[in-house]
Amino acid sequence: MIKKIKITDLVVLILGIFTLMSALFVSIEKLAGNNSSLFSNDKVKVYQNKSTGITSTMTFYYDKKSDDIVKVITENRINYKDSGYDKKTLKKQIAALETQYQNKKGIKHTSNFKNNELIEKTESNLNDVSKSNKIWLFSENMVNKDGKIKFSQYSKIVESSGYQELKTK
Repeated sequence: MIKKIKITDLVVLILGIFTLMSALFVSIEKLAGNNSSLFSNDKVKVYQNKSTGITSTMTFYYDKKSDDIVKVITENRINYKDSGYDKKTLKKQIAALETQYQNKKGIKHTSNFKNNELIEKTESNLNDVSKSNKIWLFSENMVNKDGKIKFSQYSKIVESSGYQELKTK
């Protein structure tokens, strides 16, 4: 069943997800011992949540041996008409969100306001994200003392938020 999500709820969910993702990336950097965002033993899992006019997709890159998340990419597509959100209101809300991402090393946020939809994307390379920014993205209880975030732990939160795993090639 498809349900309608308030944009404020979506923004809060996105912020929480990014916080957790950032913390995981810093941990992986320490494990890798360099600044590469991905290395040979990475696994990729993709999750998606659809509601009326809104599709949110999260792609996790994590080390299959240590279970540490190294990178998270979140893409949100919001169809103005189908979701019931107008472009002007979304621009204001996204502008406020973008100020929170400014000057956060390892986090890249983009917004593309098209004629019919908003495409919002956040990429968090946890190898470059500080521990404090990981806590900001993911919450303190998700970030280990060493600054790492475990995929097996965070994926449970993602799934409990209504995201379903997509099969990857």
